[in-house]
Amino acid sequence: LEPGWPRWLVARCHRTARAPSDAVANTSRAAPASARLGTWAVGLLGAYFALQLLLPLRHLLYPGDVCWTEQGYRFSWNVMLMEKNGSVDFRVVEPSTGRFFAASPLDYFTRYQTKMMAPQPDMVQQAASLIAADFRARGVIEPQVYVDAFASLNGRPMQRLIDPRVDLAQQVDSLSNKSWILPMKTAPESTSAWLAKGSP
Repeated sequence: LEPGWPRWLVARCHRTARAPSDAVANTSRAAPASARLGTWAVGLLGAYFALQLLLPLRHLLYPGDVCWTEQGYRFSWNVMLMEKNGSVDFRVVEPSTGRFFAASPLDYFTRYQTKMMAPQPDMVQQAASLIAADFRARGVIEPQVYVDAFASLNGRPMQRLIDPRVDLAQQVDSLSNKSWILPMKTAPESTSAWLAKGSP
């Protein structure tokens, strides 16, 4: 733009504001319609700005640290506040026979996809649904999918992210609270302690 564009814009707005009297008369006759349009515009803008203010705060409706559970995390102004990595392995069980299958995420996703998915509970749940569908197609009856998912937030020691006793294939991906996401602990529980509780 030319250096003088602000002056040009101000002058242009000035000329528009000082319209001829006949134009003013025509505008006054059309005032009711323009007033209705103005009311709609204000309402739509108000709704838009309310959405922009409330959407980033929706994580306050969920329990726990948003950077750990990631419930309401997206658009929540927390994107640059965390560094999170993790690991995940899937176990498939056929309840009618007790057959057990190990399912590596690398059989379904690239290394990069697996790295991005592992610390994000909603993505792990979606991966579990995909794995269940694959085993169902292979003839496994009503496959149950359990995970060993661990994560580290901002350099903390690895700890369990997801309850290994919950069949993620049966969980619905919705906006409700995901009780199968374990709370972050300052001193994570050991794997042997979880096994003692009777994980599948």
